[in-house]
Amino acid sequence: MKNMLRILFILLAIIVIALFAFTALVKNEVADMLNPLIPKTSVYVKIDGTAKEMEGPRYEYTLSGYEKSGDVRTVTFSASKKLREGAYIRLTTKRSYVKEWEEVPYDTIPEDAKEKL
Repeated sequence: MKNMLRILFILLAIIVIALFAFTALVKNEVADMLNPLIPKTSVYVKIDGTAKEMEGPRYEYTLSGYEKSGDVRTVTFSASKKLREGAYIRLTTKRSYVKEWEEVPYDTIPEDAKEKL
């Protein structure tokens, strides 16, 4: 019985380690969404009117965005409506996964990101 529990524990540990390794090494939206070790960050973008119309009433945007530190990132996200040109958007991201977006006033954007927008 002790050997059986030991083997079960070892197998369970291997599975957990494999799952964490997979989500840490594979860089795609699904892995980023599921990985609890990736922190959420805010990325700020300015809508420039380059929306790509997708199937159904969805629009895809690929823009340069800035973290609060001013670091640049290219982000791709979609919206169910065409966003207003010139609008400032805060994206909540986990690496390449964009969890949500919201329009924000210019004066709420951190200074380092504001300088680059």
